[in-house]
This record gives sequence, C-alpha cells and structure tokens, in this order.
Amino acid sequence: VYKDYQKFLIQEAPEAAPAGQIPRSIEVICEDDLADKAKPGDRVQVTGVYKSFPKNGGDFTDGIWPARLIATNITLIKDMTEAPFVSDDVKNIKMVAARKDAFELLARSFAPSICGHEKVKAGLLLQMIGGTE
Repeated sequence: VYKDYQKFLIQEAPEAAPAGQIPRSIEVICEDDLADKAKPGDRVQVTGVYKSFPKNGGDFTDGIWPARLIATNITLIKDMTEAPFVSDDVKNIKMVAARKDAFELLARSFAPSICGHEKVKAGLLLQMIGGTE
C-alpha cells in the first residue's frame, strides 16, 4: 500500500524573526492530498498538530525527542484573499484606540475572570502587544 507523503522544513519569515537571531524552523509532515501543496520558496501558512517523535534507530534514548508539525491544512500566502479584519472590526479598533483610557481598558479586559492584579495584567498586555518593529 502506497500513500502520498512529504516532509519539509519551514522557517519563520526573516523579517518576523527577533533582531539578531536566526529564524526558527520546524519539520512538517504532510500526507495524502496535502503532499506537494508546498514547493521550495513558497510562503505558506501551515495548520497542524505539534507533536514529539522519538529519534529513529538505537535501543535507547537520551530523552530528547524532536518535535514535528503534522499538517492538517496548508494555505499559500499568495492565495489568501480573505481580509483578517472586516470593516466593523477596524471601526471598533479605531474607536477603542481613540479613547484616553485605551490601555487601562485593555488591561482591565485582560483575563477578566481573574480579579485584581492590575499591574500583572498590564505587564502581560505589554508583552503581548510589544514588538521589535
């Protein structure tokens, strides 16, 4: 019995990598209709299951199991036509951004099931929205 099978490495976009670091990469495993959807040099969005596998061969292990991504969907970036935000979302985002207490509002909205800890919530919010660009 034969089935279509493909293994390849993907890496994060160099412009999205942290400054001064090499872009991270991971091995992707595709089976059946997902095989041959991605060609070398394509920019893709891969959805899948992040899973650890033991190393091949040997009668013992050193406890290090490399992780791989079992693909469930592959989308070429150039084929993505759906906008990530609709006009109502953009209007609401601009409305919140125009408020003088926008940061405090977002910090209060962060983890609403946890009462108090305003400074911790503000710090976590800054980590989420902070960036290098």
